[in-house]
Amino acid sequence: MNDKKSMMDPTLRRLLAWPSAQVRLDLDTRCNLKCDFCSTGQSGNVGRGHFPLEELEANLEMLGRDAWSVYLSCAGEPLLHPQFAQAMTLVRKHLRDCDVQLVTNATLLDESRALSLLSGGLSRVTFSVDSIRAARYESIRVNGRWETTRKNILRFLELRGKSAWPKVMINTILLDETQDEIEEIAQFCLDHGIDAFRVQHLQEFADVPTTHQPLPDSPALQRRLLKIQRKLLLKGVVFDHPYALRWEKAVSMLMSLRLHRDPVGFVKYLVGGAIGALFSPCRFVGWEGVVFRSGAFHSCTEQGDMRWDPSQEGMLAYMRRSRKTQQCQAFANCKDCRFYKPR
Repeated sequence: MNDKKSMMDPTLRRLLAWPSAQVRLDLDTRCNLKCDFCSTGQSGNVGRGHFPLEELEANLEMLGRDAWSVYLSCAGEPLLHPQFAQAMTLVRKHLRDCDVQLVTNATLLDESRALSLLSGGLSRVTFSVDSIRAARYESIRVNGRWETTRKNILRFLELRGKSAWPKVMINTILLDETQDEIEEIAQFCLDHGIDAFRVQHLQEFADVPTTHQPLPDSPALQRRLLKIQRKLLLKGVVFDHPYALRWEKAVSMLMSLRLHRDPVGFVKYLVGGAIGALFSPCRFVGWEGVVFRSGAFHSCTEQGDMRWDPSQEGMLAYMRRSRKTQQCQAFANCKDCRFYKPR
């Protein structure tokens, strides 16, 4: 790219760009656990692996110019990467001004990996914790041990100390079998200085059939979550839950700005998501993300639809072209996608 925009300061270009470019790029697509609501857990690590460092650096350098947000783990456990420390050095080098997030089950988060993670310049680290009772945790996160995970999380928080970054989030899947623990996990967050607590419905998270039962929606559950939210708000902890907007959730959304290095990009992301939900058959339109799979970038985070050739056009131009094509005529995979609703 030789146009004037390519010569603009990267931070300014990301700030002014619309849509906001969000990218999923997994450091490692394998996992050490066998959770039955996850396709990796059910099918194992066949055909999965880590991102080679040479390719990783080339991609991170490119994304550092165009992306406001980069997710380093969505389909695997990033701490399995055999050169994790070197990978974090590359992340800090090329994505230091981006909003970078990593999700981990924390079972492998020993002191060495914790220090590498803290040196990576990330905005957020999310720990997946569905139960804080050992027997339940180990029946859900198969091959994991709660005591090990708990110690790893607490050591990470101790090593982070009073540093502003990265922010730490706990993510919990709402299961019928663990519904009596929601308040306990919220208290765990309060007791240990967690910055944010998020709960998700099982049916929105699971990508394969599962033996676990979802926690049914009910007015009683909504009241419980709102009560938790008010309690956490008073202590400055962000709480994200799937229910309708109320003043408590609105305040939490405003507070969540501090979880992002680029709050302007986050606001544009929220606005874009609202636009997509209101005016597009695709829920992802407006959120504007791309995903890296099998050696190529695709313009859809669920189903590959249009590949990106970075040598031919910039990321934002590519995203606009992909979305315009989809709006005129849905891609072949749209009809089978749970996030696409023809109007």
